[in-house]
Amino acid sequence: MKPGECPYVEVEDLGRGGQCVVSLAKRRDGEGPSVAIKRPLPWDGNNNDRLRREIDVMSSLAHDHVMPILDSGIDEEGFYWYTMPLSTGSLRKQRDTLLHSYDLETLSQWVFQEVAAGVGFMHELGYTHRDIKPDNVLALADPSRPRGLRWVIADGGLIRRPLGETTNALTGSVTTMGTTGYIAPETHGDPHAVTQAADVYSVGRVLAWLLTGRTPVYTERLLPNGKWRPVVRLLTMDDPGRRPQSMMEAVERSEELLTEMPISEKGNFRTLVGEKGGALRVDNPLWDVVRENLDDPDFMLDDVVRIEPSAVHKWTRSHPSNGAELAEKMAGHLDEGYLSYSRTVAPMDLIRTVLAALPEVEEYGLMEDVAVPYCEAVRSWDQWTPNDRLRSWLEGLSGHAAATMARAIHQSASTDYFRQSIARDRRFASPDLRSLLQD
Repeated sequence: MKPGECPYVEVEDLGRGGQCVVSLAKRRDGEGPSVAIKRPLPWDGNNNDRLRREIDVMSSLAHDHVMPILDSGIDEEGFYWYTMPLSTGSLRKQRDTLLHSYDLETLSQWVFQEVAAGVGFMHELGYTHRDIKPDNVLALADPSRPRGLRWVIADGGLIRRPLGETTNALTGSVTTMGTTGYIAPETHGDPHAVTQAADVYSVGRVLAWLLTGRTPVYTERLLPNGKWRPVVRLLTMDDPGRRPQSMMEAVERSEELLTEMPISEKGNFRTLVGEKGGALRVDNPLWDVVRENLDDPDFMLDDVVRIEPSAVHKWTRSHPSNGAELAEKMAGHLDEGYLSYSRTVAPMDLIRTVLAALPEVEEYGLMEDVAVPYCEAVRSWDQWTPNDRLRSWLEGLSGHAAATMARAIHQSASTDYFRQSIARDRRFASPDLRSLLQD
């Protein structure tokens, strides 16, 4: 490009940020439709370099759901500019108006499908957007579409190129990029190192905002009610390693979760767990049904215990406080006076499964909270099968986990019982358990 007079005249500002301004513009010769023109703000030299890079990147991303660049150039003063189609408005500005025509779930499905397609195309080519938010999701008039609109992802000012194609860093000492509330936690500190999982998080936060009407606050979870809840939870996991690693994977996992959702009540819980063979993923929405019905003893003692121990173990590692709450509630239900002995075996094993998972994530306080009522239940029921599994587990315990169990046995007033019925003819690796149960 050679510097020259910009062929567009700016009519009015449409919006500005910290780096650029977008204006309504018309061609000087009066031909063609009005467009939006983007220019850098002049007081930071990096802004011009950013816009040049944005032009290079966005010009290479020809996709229905990525904002196209119509024209670009350099003006007489050396500042870059580019034009794009005028949008009918951002998702942020149009949300409430669109809800007069579409229910919330239909709108969410439409937006998610089209934004994910645009971001997914970027990901396929190795790019990471790094600034996905409702203001950067724009609607373009499109008479060929059933709804007359299509959503595009815009503003590539912070796009990260594929590894090996990056140019000089333009952020200097900046340690945060993007918009607080929508950016992934890992973006704070080293924005250059973020992966495509950061875009997945941002799309999840846009969904959370769209479904709840509440602006996300950094470090605070924001989850909607209804069938989209497990989708948003999955996409906005704090740990990037637990999120889908690209938008394509996010779409696949979201479709799975949305089709697994005929569970507004617990009546079909047993059937759905059976269809999975009890092996629920940690993000399966059936876990929400469990949490909503922890106080129902029959549901807990007859249905929840059908979940595979390995699934309970993984879920507890992923959600320690939830696993601990489940186990504590289960122990409380074992006080029900009408229970048969056979009905207590599976619940006791479930509680011990939770106890085994908690020290693996160093949640010793939660472990102790669960272990005290568990030890009380062990003493009360004196069941051979769960007790034999308990003996084997206790024998191999060491360190903080063993010390925690020793405290719990003492606090539950079960020391004498454990000495006589659990510790007999056993050798414990832990000195804490040996001193308590074998001295």
